[in-house]
Amino acid sequence: MSQLGPVSFDTEFNRTNQEFQNVVCGVCIVDEVEFRYWLLEVAERDRFHRDWDRWMAEGRAIICFNATAEARSLLALGYTFVQMYRWIWVDTYIWWKMLVLSHPCHRWGAKFVTRDGKRVAILTTPPPDGELDEDTFTEDGSGGLVLMKAKERYKAHTASLASALGHLFQVDINEEHKEAMVHLILEGGKDFTPEQREQILAYCAEDVKYLRPLARTLVDVVKQETGGAIGLDHLKYLSVYSVCNAQIENNGIPLDVKKAKMLSSNIPFAEDALISECVKAYPFYGKEKLTSEDKRRGKVGTHKWVEKKDKFMSYIDSLGMREAWPKTAKGGLRADVETLKDYSGDKILATYRTCKKSRNNLRYFGPDKWKKMEGNVGDDSRIRPGLRPFGTVTSRHTPQPSKGYILAMSTWLRTLIEKKGSVILSCDYSFEEMVLQAWASNCQNLMDACQSGDPYLWLAQYCGAINPLYRRTPEGYVNERGEVLDKDGQKSTHAIRGTYKSLMLGLGYGMGPESLSIRLTQTRMANMLTSDEQDVISKARFDSDPTIQAQASVLLDRVQIVPNGAGIPAEKKAVTYRDYHRATFSQYWDWRENFVRAFRAQGWASTPDGWCVFSWVTDQTAKNFYIQGTGQTILRRAVLRCLLRGLRVASPLHDALYVESTPENQQADMAMLVEEMTQAVTDICGSPIIRVDPKVIHTDWEKGVSDWTADKQEKEFAKLSKYMLF
Repeated sequence: MSQLGPVSFDTEFNRTNQEFQNVVCGVCIVDEVEFRYWLLEVAERDRFHRDWDRWMAEGRAIICFNATAEARSLLALGYTFVQMYRWIWVDTYIWWKMLVLSHPCHRWGAKFVTRDGKRVAILTTPPPDGELDEDTFTEDGSGGLVLMKAKERYKAHTASLASALGHLFQVDINEEHKEAMVHLILEGGKDFTPEQREQILAYCAEDVKYLRPLARTLVDVVKQETGGAIGLDHLKYLSVYSVCNAQIENNGIPLDVKKAKMLSSNIPFAEDALISECVKAYPFYGKEKLTSEDKRRGKVGTHKWVEKKDKFMSYIDSLGMREAWPKTAKGGLRADVETLKDYSGDKILATYRTCKKSRNNLRYFGPDKWKKMEGNVGDDSRIRPGLRPFGTVTSRHTPQPSKGYILAMSTWLRTLIEKKGSVILSCDYSFEEMVLQAWASNCQNLMDACQSGDPYLWLAQYCGAINPLYRRTPEGYVNERGEVLDKDGQKSTHAIRGTYKSLMLGLGYGMGPESLSIRLTQTRMANMLTSDEQDVISKARFDSDPTIQAQASVLLDRVQIVPNGAGIPAEKKAVTYRDYHRATFSQYWDWRENFVRAFRAQGWASTPDGWCVFSWVTDQTAKNFYIQGTGQTILRRAVLRCLLRGLRVASPLHDALYVESTPENQQADMAMLVEEMTQAVTDICGSPIIRVDPKVIHTDWEKGVSDWTADKQEKEFAKLSKYMLF
C-alpha cells in the first residue's frame, strides 16, 4: 500500500433521482494542498480526471464523510464500480454512526444550537429515569446564564458531520447554513451566478479540511475502546460497502409510475375498502362527520373514518390482556403496527394490523406526499430512495418509505415494483438467524433443527408433541407409512407445530412468560379453530348473549395452553414451553448468556467485519447483536460479490437481495445470484450452512394475484389492485 497522504474528498451535486446525477463541484485536499473543481465545465472535469487518475495510481486512500455520495459522483464522472472497488476508501461516517448509536460517551456530549439568532454550545446528557427534568439555566462560561432546554439537553447526537465536529473538536458547522447551501445546489440545476459558484466551492471546501483529522480521531477512539482489536483496516473494509451502496442507488428500483399515479388518485376509495373490511371483524373504526378544519385540509365527502381507542381497549380487556399488553410512555395501550405484529395470532388483531399498516402506507401516495415521492423517480422510471446503510445498532439499512422505498411498505404495494421488459429476482436466506445461532454457539441440536428444513416441526417432534415419523409435504402431513392424515389429524398437527413455531420466534424476540403465553394461545386459536369458530369468539367480545358466551367459553378452553380446569396458570405453562427450548438447545442458551457477560465485562462486541456495539445498549439488544450483525455481514459480502459479477442489484432487505433482470437472462442471473449468496455465507462462516431460497416474482393483474403477496396479503391485493388499474 502506498505511504503517500490520502485524498480528502467531497462533492456537491443535484438531480439525485437520475442514474447519473449532475455533479456541480468537487474539492480535494492532498498533502495539505487544496484543489477546487467546478465540474459543470468540461475543462474542469478534464483537470479533475488527470489529477484523480494520478492519485489513484499512487495508491492514495480516499477520505469522505458518507462515501456513498462521493462514489455516486464518481460514477457520474465516468468511473465504474469495479474501478472504485479497487481503491482504498475511508468513510468516516461509518465510525461516527457506530459511536452515536451505542457509545455512552459519544451518543451525548458537546453540540451547538441556535438560540435567539446566536450559535451557542451546550452539553447534552443521557436522559434520567422517568420524567425528564424541567428546563434549567446554566452558566455560559462568561458569568452569564443560558437557558438549558430539557428537549435539547437529552437529545442524542445525530450522525451528521456537524454533530461529529461539534462533539469531537468543538467546531461549529452551522447546520442552518448547510441546509441553505444544499437547497441552493439542489434547486440550481446548471445555472449559477459567479457569486453562487464561489459560495458553493467555499462551502464544499469547509467540510473537506476536517476529514483527515476526523478520520484519525475516530480510528484512535475505536482502537482505544477495543484495545486495538478493531482499527483502520476494518474501517476500510466496511467503507467498500458505501461504494456498493452507491451502485445500488444508481441502479434504482423499477416502478410502474402509471399504476402509482392511479393509486394516488384513488386513495379515499382504497382506504374506505380497507377500513370497511376491518370493521366487519370488529368496530375499531367509526364514521364521523367532516369538520370545517378537515375540509380546509382538503378532505372530500361528508364523513371520515376515525380510530376508536375505547373499542381497542375493550377488545384487549375481553382477551384478559390489559395488564400484559405493552404500554405507551403515558400508560395507554400501544396499538402501533409493530406491537400488533407480536399478537397477530389473533384473527381480529391481525386484521386490524393489516388495515393500519396498509392505511399508513397509503398515506405515502396521498396528493402532497406522492409529489415528493415522484420527485425521486428518474426519467428511466426507477425510484432512488437513499438506502441508508449502517442505520441501526446491528448495522442494517434504514431506508424511508416516505422517500419511496416500496419494499418497506405492505406487500400488496410492492406490486408497483415493475417495469416493462424487466424481471425481479428474489433470494433470501432460509432460517438465517436460527442457523447463525447454531453456528455461533456450536449447538448441534439447533443446527439439526435448521437443516431438517422445518425447525418448528423438528422441535415439536424432539419434545414428543408430534410423532417423530410424521412429515410435512405439499399435500399435508403424512404418517410413518406416507399416508396423508385425516382432517382432524392435519389440524391437530398443524396447531402443535404452530405452537412450537411461536415458541421459537417469540424467544427470538426476547418475550417473557406472560407475553409468550399470550402469543402461544393466539397461535393455537388461529390454527385449531375454523373461521366460523373464530367468528363466535369475536362476536362474544361485544355480544352478551348467554348462548354465544357459552359457545365461546368452550372454544377458548380448547385453545388455552392449559385448559382452565388444569390448575396451572398459562404463564407457568409458557415457562414450561420455554424450558423445552432451553433444554433442547442448551448450548445456544449457554453461549447467549456467556456472550452478554463477556460483552458487559469488555464493554464492546463486534461483527466479523468490524462493526461494533458499545455498552449503552440493553442486554436484549446485546444478545441479538452478534447474530443479526453477522447476518448483515453476510449480506454485505453477498452484495459485493453480486455487483462484481455484474448483477443489477435493486436492493438488499434484511436477509434478502432483489435483482433486476430480463426474461432472456433471468435463468443465468438467478444461478449467479444463488451462487454468490451461497459463497458469501462460506466466506464468513467457513461453510455454506445457510440455504438460499430463490424466487422469480410475477404479478398477474387480471387475476389479482402476485408472488409479492403470496401467503401474506393475497386478499388485500385481490381487493385493492383495481385501484391501481385504469
